[in-house]
Amino acid sequence: MIRPGWFVFAHLFGSAPPSYTPRPVAARRTPPTHSQPAAEPLAAFSPAVRDWFLGSFAQPTAAQVGGWAAIAAGRHTLIHAPTGSGKTLAAFLWCLDRLVRQPSPAPTRERP
Repeated sequence: MIRPGWFVFAHLFGSAPPSYTPRPVAARRTPPTHSQPAAEPLAAFSPAVRDWFLGSFAQPTAAQVGGWAAIAAGRHTLIHAPTGSGKTLAAFLWCLDRLVRQPSPAPTRERP
């Protein structure tokens, strides 16, 4: 008896041909761009968030500066850096800043 899902691996054991169809990979429409970090990386943040950051840390890390430039450009961003380099704070601080700048509207009867 073949268990459900076994057919997915059948081509590996010679009992069925591969179930995919080779097709050409589409070329990128535009080459990837690299955002240039701003001269003042905290300039894009609201005064409240900027003051909190400067009161809590001496300066942003390279991962944060590069991450903020890419996030500010509106691109999907993956920050690859060592543990403890501020990757999570880079993304989270940007989100918090957006909430400070554009808070949710007050609840109404139609939209609690």
